Amino acid sequence: MKWFLSFAVLLLSVCCVFSLKIDLQHASTPHQDCAHHHHHFPQEKLDKLNKGEPVDPKDEEIASHLVCILKERKYLSEDGTINKDLGKARITKVLGEGSEDIDKVMNCLVQHTDQKETAVTFYNCVAPLIKKHNSQ
Repeated sequence: MKWFLSFAVLLLSVCCVFSLKIDLQHASTPHQDCAHHHHHFPQEKLDKLNKGEPVDPKDEEIASHLVCILKERKYLSEDGTINKDLGKARITKVLGEGSEDIDKVMNCLVQHTDQKETAVTFYNCVAPLIKKHNSQ
């Protein structure tokens, strides 16, 4: 019984650690805007995003991917407008209530005239936080 309880605690701990990871991979059912690149987005670029490495704003493939991810997760509406209320709720769910990083992320949600510029600027702003949370 002690062994089982210890194993359960260990398993819960591992699950909690992995749940803090921020993953910029498509959902199991990608957003409709993602259909054209969903199966072809290079793993090395995905790895770069998941490591929190800044990206070149002129990389159209990454910009399109980030727009798709932000739309899948409802940070961007269908017309490319930032949804700050839903964004804050989702960020709080990922980072945990009271996290000092929530305000940092919210400050990164800045609307630009082009949705790709909005997505890349947001990602580059939160990249240090992605790096921080994914290296834990």
